[in-house]
Amino acid sequence: EITHTSNDSLSFTELSGNVIAQLNVTDTGNSLSSANVGGAAGGGGNGTANVSGDTLTVTSASGAEGLKLLYTGGVDVSSVTVNFTTGFANNLFFELDKMLDPTSGLINAALDTLSGQNTISEGRVSDMLARLELQRQSLLARFIRLETVLASAKNLQASLAQSIDAMFASQGR
Repeated sequence: EITHTSNDSLSFTELSGNVIAQLNVTDTGNSLSSANVGGAAGGGGNGTANVSGDTLTVTSASGAEGLKLLYTGGVDVSSVTVNFTTGFANNLFFELDKMLDPTSGLINAALDTLSGQNTISEGRVSDMLARLELQRQSLLARFIRLETVLASAKNLQASLAQSIDAMFASQGR
């Protein structure tokens, strides 16, 4: 958002964050000759911004290193004020930072919840395995008793068959 007042000064004022406080610019004809961030009005260079032709680049001496502006006007800019706000990418960055925070972020909270559920599930699996082992041992013992009873029944059958055969053989039939 750029507003011209008396065409004497160009300044940038941040609305949020810690990017830049104030940028004053002077021009020579159709291009800029010097600029500063947070310095005196009139745009005297103080090392916070470099001017190359129509391009103004903010340096690391300010809070907005790398910010580039292109001036294509042909009027005196010694009173121009430029205000800017943080954009979508900045807001997205901070929202993602909240989600990814290792102590209070949404993802960490979800991981904690899933870890808790996993611990409970592992406990249930251990309990079920123990119950299955008891059931297996019980069924194995019952199977062994059944096999023993069947073996006894076969022996009894064979003994009865021999007794019946011997009884019929003794009667001569």
